Amino acid sequence: MTHILTILEEFLKEMEKNNPYQLVIKGGTALSLFYLNHHRESEDLDFDADLSYLKEYEKIEAYFVSILEQLRQNHVLKNFSHRFCSASGFKHVPKSPT
Repeated sequence: MTHILTILEEFLKEMEKNNPYQLVIKGGTALSLFYLNHHRESEDLDFDADLSYLKEYEKIEAYFVSILEQLRQNHVLKNFSHRFCSASGFKHVPKSPT
């Protein structure tokens, strides 16, 4: 059985090849993968994107699915299912005043 963090690392390697939406990883999984020696398992990845891509959420979803398909073809995944939020699920977080 493949370790979930290994799968997530492979997902991010595929993103490095082509990241048309300039997505930036954030959150606890990112910390675990890159700075904390895989201290915990998590099954999600959190990303930030520029608000100009908000209306293109369906294209971003298709982009993620294409990466999962690539991982399946590379035998990193046997199978997968996906669940994404709708456009209303995207949150705008205002910048803090400086």
